[in-house]
Amino acid sequence: MPEVVLAEMPKRPPEPIPSPPVLQSLRPAQFEFNLVRGEHRSLRLLGQYSDGSERPMDIRATWTSSDSTIAAVLPDGTLAAIDIGTCQISVQLDSFAVHPNVLNVEVRLPLADAVRFSPPWNEAVLPLAKPQAFIIRTAQPHRHAYYWSLNGRRLPIMAPQYIYTPTRRQTDTVHVAIRRGTERMTRTWIIHPPAAKLPADSFQVWPNPFNTTTHLRFYLSQAASVHVAIYNVQGQRVHTLVDAPLHAGAHQMQWDGRDERGHLAATGLYFVRFLIEHSPPRYAKLLLLR
Repeated sequence: MPEVVLAEMPKRPPEPIPSPPVLQSLRPAQFEFNLVRGEHRSLRLLGQYSDGSERPMDIRATWTSSDSTIAAVLPDGTLAAIDIGTCQISVQLDSFAVHPNVLNVEVRLPLADAVRFSPPWNEAVLPLAKPQAFIIRTAQPHRHAYYWSLNGRRLPIMAPQYIYTPTRRQTDTVHVAIRRGTERMTRTWIIHPPAAKLPADSFQVWPNPFNTTTHLRFYLSQAASVHVAIYNVQGQRVHTLVDAPLHAGAHQMQWDGRDERGHLAATGLYFVRFLIEHSPPRYAKLLLLR
């Protein structure tokens, strides 16, 4: 029987070991900062490599602010927005060039401080006999988006003003949501017809029970100092709604179910203490349901 000879398979050359990508340049992770006063942001560098990738770099660079009264660089490499205005942040690195090495910074007021309402949101009891203009005043109206609604129905209005026309309802609710970047705030006016005016120096709470927000409405026969606060069943004050002199007429305010520090209050029974100067305090029960 003939001998079978197996031919050797040719050996494949070893696969070349790919060389690691080479760092080619450095750049800031952000080219500009639009901050709200009191906000903090991290200052970081990104490395750009020969394979087209970008990676965060753990490199200690020198960051310098052109005006530390507007934006300051903290020792931990954090940028702190101090006051409204504009400035620049420069970055330097001894071993490598950074491009760009100058960043623009703008610090603005928080949205809640940057806008004003007319009429004020806590003066919501308005006559229904004539149209009423609701106006949002701000130094930079073009930077905000406005979403108006009437009685829960969205209105085709994107301007900082809405002209309300009386309806045939007993009560109307005008609501606006304002957005600027990631910031958002809302305001609500609840409008009652004159016939629904409360008796002098009395107050009303609704809705009750409530889930997120309840409204307190009262009418003063004359100007007086008023103190309105929320208490829990242990008698501890949870939130003060007003403690100031108020003019005669109708007033309205709201409680969003939070304490003085902005924390959500727990589900349970609460009391509203309503005090007009030279008069005994009055109380109302509130049931908060989360």
